[in-house]
Amino acid sequence: MAKEVARQITPKEKEYLLSLTEKDIDLNLLKDLFAYRKDQNPKFQPFDEFTLNEKEFYNKVKEETTVGRFIFNKYALGENLLKKLGYQNKTMGKGGIGDLDDLMSKYLLTEVITSEDMAEYIDRVQYFGFATAKFMNAALTIDLLIPPENVEKRKAELSKELSKELEAGNVLAADKMEKELLGLAKETVKYIPDQQIYDSGCRGSYGNNYKNSTVMRGAIRHLSDDKITISTKSLVEGIPQEEFAAYADLITQASYNRAIGTREGGYEGKKLMAAFQGCQLDEPGSDCGSKGYLELTLTKDLTKFFQYRYIIEGNKLKLLTPENIKDYIGKTVKFRSPLYCKGDKYCSKCFGELYYMLGIENVGILTNRIASRILNISLKAFHDLTLKIVEIDIDNYID
Repeated sequence: MAKEVARQITPKEKEYLLSLTEKDIDLNLLKDLFAYRKDQNPKFQPFDEFTLNEKEFYNKVKEETTVGRFIFNKYALGENLLKKLGYQNKTMGKGGIGDLDDLMSKYLLTEVITSEDMAEYIDRVQYFGFATAKFMNAALTIDLLIPPENVEKRKAELSKELSKELEAGNVLAADKMEKELLGLAKETVKYIPDQQIYDSGCRGSYGNNYKNSTVMRGAIRHLSDDKITISTKSLVEGIPQEEFAAYADLITQASYNRAIGTREGGYEGKKLMAAFQGCQLDEPGSDCGSKGYLELTLTKDLTKFFQYRYIIEGNKLKLLTPENIKDYIGKTVKFRSPLYCKGDKYCSKCFGELYYMLGIENVGILTNRIASRILNISLKAFHDLTLKIVEIDIDNYID
């Protein structure tokens, strides 16, 4: 299937888009812009392109954008937020929305925007997404569900090559097979419109939903004896009779995680609350004088967890902020840490400034987030019971 090609809109169409106001954008207009109807085609595709000249619409530089992104900016952000955030020229899938949410949270924390701004942003994004879903979101079709012929051919070859390992329940062999087939399948069906279900990152995953439905189920662990069954069949192909027991185990495991996992998460929460409920922050600006520190290499993924924490540079302390923390990505830094705080209460230099900014004094209650995380993992396991292979470098854990 060929990829849909974006067209460059005309100057008159661009003029029309720029003339729209926030109040103009309602459900009827969104349908006119993007919905296919019996007697009417949409004026645009969301991926149709045009050029925004420098400072033409809250953008600092000249850049190529799309009609979909433009309408999202004009409606979901609006003039009030665009003045503060600038034009957001990115795909608003899970990653784009996540980055925008992080930016909004940062500006809320530093009082660049108000809580009312944040509430309106949330309302608008939710409305925009749900209101347009019925005529813009792709529906799952048989084209994406049916295994591609080249994938089936390669699966037959690999099943023969790895027959002994698969029969013996070798999880590494199954993982190797899954990764090759999934990569081939993704490349084969990448232009099918349904792919946005997975590509957006908002619903479904290649490694769970698509793999199990269309490629192969893979490794299944038995509850009774921890033996492994490797199923090379997908759900579309059907469950072989000799694998019924293994699939029945999957149902039991899912129910177990939801029932027992919920209980365990709740119990851990009560223990943590009892142990740490008395932990408090000291006065703003306090410093216990501890010489201890936590040394780690700061990665991009870790930056969100270490904003507004203090690091040791020579004989001085430096506060990491959203503006300067990027300069330390890839570097090994020394963090002041609550683990080494010597005060009766946690001082601001060891704990950092974030929770002072949030107005939270009794920080011990935040340990309940650990229990909530355990609970959420258990609940999510109800939907994803794939066995995953993780490579561990022992040097990362041994000094």
